[in-house]
Amino acid sequence: MPQSYNEMDGNSIGVSRINTIMRFTSFPKVQGMIALKHIRDQFYTHVDIVEAAPENIGKTGKYKGVGAHLFAIACKLSWDVGNEGYVQFTAKTNLVEHYRNTLGARNIDTQRMFIDSYGALKLIKTYFPEEA
Repeated sequence: MPQSYNEMDGNSIGVSRINTIMRFTSFPKVQGMIALKHIRDQFYTHVDIVEAAPENIGKTGKYKGVGAHLFAIACKLSWDVGNEGYVQFTAKTNLVEHYRNTLGARNIDTQRMFIDSYGALKLIKTYFPEEA
């Protein structure tokens, strides 16, 4: 059974005015990474890519919740810059239903999805309880 991954130290490894890339580094090996950009004129944060380390993927992964934690980081950063937690991303086809169930994401079209303020708050409260 996978261990729960509930420790946050998303250290920013590449930040510019437009893009942010973050990774988890509290363990000897990177557990996941996310690349995102804030679309301020449309009030949302766009996730370009989110990836858990290969050993953390699926129900048999070493750490459970790395992907959801990365999306929680995106929601928190979205909130911090004034986008009210809104996050948009394109899901891999086989993960659309999973994102609906685990992140509370909703469809824009077949693969493009978003997390609204309510879903963002739920993720933020789960992964950043000290800030809720």
